[in-house]
Amino acid sequence: MRHEQFGTEVVRIHRGQRLHLENDSRWIHIIGAGRGGHLRPPGAAPVADLRLMQQNDSYVTGRWNVPGTYYLTCSVHPEMTVKVVVTR
Repeated sequence: MRHEQFGTEVVRIHRGQRLHLENDSRWIHIIGAGRGGHLRPPGAAPVADLRLMQQNDSYVTGRWNVPGTYYLTCSVHPEMTVKVVVTR
């Protein structure tokens, strides 16, 4: 993550993999399932709760076991949304 943006707009992973999120800015981010800064229950996304990330914080999600398309967003920076595509 950089200031007010993810390093990429789309992440493609295989079923069973994890995502490693790292904040390489000095800004706070509150990351969770959702889009456009609107957080929602994670559903099948393995993001157990909201992650408060500050400078140099990192977070590894659980395993993404259900193929599909998911979104993670930052409630502090609504323009920060990353699409996670999980394939078989």
